[in-house]
Amino acid sequence: MKAGETHRVPLSDQMVALFEPLRPLRSDDVFEGQKRHHPLSNTGLLMALRRLTETEATVHGLRSSFRDWCAEATDVPREVAELALAHRIGFEVERVSSAQ
Repeated sequence: MKAGETHRVPLSDQMVALFEPLRPLRSDDVFEGQKRHHPLSNTGLLMALRRLTETEATVHGLRSSFRDWCAEATDVPREVAELALAHRIGFEVERVSSAQ
């Protein structure tokens, strides 16, 4: 994570089933990079995205598209969409007081 904080996302039963074949790898990361037990790098993710889409797509654009989709096509609360992107919610004063 860019912020250096763990970001965990609940998965549906269908998603868990997709990842089941990866269980023997015993990794904490769904997408490992070239080094064992290290996450895929930003550059690695960008290159994979560009190969899959054959465009000049960016990771930021992908995240922005997700956020737009949440706002336009779902009833997901704003805070949930922001948390899905690992964004901090509220002003710093609010975060400090709610963490206590």
